[in-house]
Amino acid sequence: MNPTLTLLSALLLAPLAVLAAADTPVAKDGSLPAPAAQPSTGSVASKTSCRVGAYYFGMWSPGAFQVIKGFPFKRPDFYLRAETKIQPVYADDGKRITGYVPQGRVPKHDWWMGVRDLWDKERCWPANPADASDAYLALRKGDFSHLQPVIGYYDLAKPETIRQHIAQARAFGLEFFNFYWFWNSFTRKEEFNTGLEQFLGVDGNPMKFAISICQHGGPFVLWGNEESAARRGKGPSCFEVAIGKLVSYVKRDNYLRTSDGRPIIYLLDSKGIVNEKKDAKGKVVGYYEPQGNTIERFIGMLRSEVLKATGHTPLIVLGAKDREYPYQKPDGSMGAVSALAFADAVTRLAPGRGNDKLREDQQKFGLPVMPGFTQNFDERPRYGCIKDPPCLYDPTDSFRKNFQRDLALLKAWMDEQPREESRILSIYAWNEWHEGGILEPNVRDGARYLEFINAVLHLPRNPCDPLLLDQQRPGNHAN
Repeated sequence: MNPTLTLLSALLLAPLAVLAAADTPVAKDGSLPAPAAQPSTGSVASKTSCRVGAYYFGMWSPGAFQVIKGFPFKRPDFYLRAETKIQPVYADDGKRITGYVPQGRVPKHDWWMGVRDLWDKERCWPANPADASDAYLALRKGDFSHLQPVIGYYDLAKPETIRQHIAQARAFGLEFFNFYWFWNSFTRKEEFNTGLEQFLGVDGNPMKFAISICQHGGPFVLWGNEESAARRGKGPSCFEVAIGKLVSYVKRDNYLRTSDGRPIIYLLDSKGIVNEKKDAKGKVVGYYEPQGNTIERFIGMLRSEVLKATGHTPLIVLGAKDREYPYQKPDGSMGAVSALAFADAVTRLAPGRGNDKLREDQQKFGLPVMPGFTQNFDERPRYGCIKDPPCLYDPTDSFRKNFQRDLALLKAWMDEQPREESRILSIYAWNEWHEGGILEPNVRDGARYLEFINAVLHLPRNPCDPLLLDQQRPGNHAN
């Protein structure tokens, strides 16, 4: 067996379920092995055949924390899930309210709740251990010593945070961050945009960026019927305001584009693009048009406005799992259509991995496939915080075990593709600390995943302050 792959089977987490037996003993510190040496074939830059970036989660800030608490569709005790006996929960004044011991270390409005709690389990130990549920006791046994960034638990509202992230990512050849973008039609503005705002504020920013539209439903909706309000002289529609904001991004010099200048816009979830008809009390009673037509209209407006602003038609990339929607055909008959019918390319976000899915998507959709790659997926930090059990994770730890092998297979697939789109890779994720996708250097593993990516994909290296990549152990960088 390849010794590098054997070492990769060292376990990073001790999950709640029974683990498959590993081929080699677990390293005592849980650290990853060094990446296998790549054969020297001349200039690394000349070997680069793909463009690589990472999805970026922009809500690690107190402002985003308050937005979540204020969502109208959540009950007042959103953070009061004492029945799970997993997370510490604090009132707005920071006082203990559920019988947990605060240990004097939890700041007011802790936007790292869940992640920080699993890294330092004493933070969320019940005042009476006998009250702990079986689920909490099992979770407590896990190894979550990687759940702290090397730069400490940060606030994305501080400009130095995104500067550090840019330096870390570029040091290993990442070209762009792919920012999740949420539009809230209730407030008629973006939400969870702190990371992107700070990124755009960096003078002379050498890193590119892309936007991934995530209209999941709930508060994250784009109402298509508000153009009726515009006709009544009440201002622009939701589509017009949101698309105007998107256009302001794609006009920037460092926005991600194809080699012929087309801005790349990802639409990862379109189910929140709707055209609701409401009664006088605000209750949804129907739709002004089938949702498939609303999505088509949104994408059409987006294409038109981007073309006028940039001189290039955007490349619209949709999630391959997008469902079908009711659709009225030009002849007036009804049918069903996938939003993919209006796309230029497809992609997959997470958590799947494998070239077989890429080939399947190519055959099924007849569109270029822009690959995605999942570093890991583990929702357990969300337990009792923003999600009730059960939470998704891989009890066999296969993502980590097969990381380098699967990435090499993906590289071989991309090298075979004639279309440029299929050689632009977004990796899940830079800083999804609450869902397990973590390329950002952490206190246990340092920058090892970035080292793997750089070596396997033959990416260029850029200078970086060594302190930002330091593979320190827990405690050295704690806030």
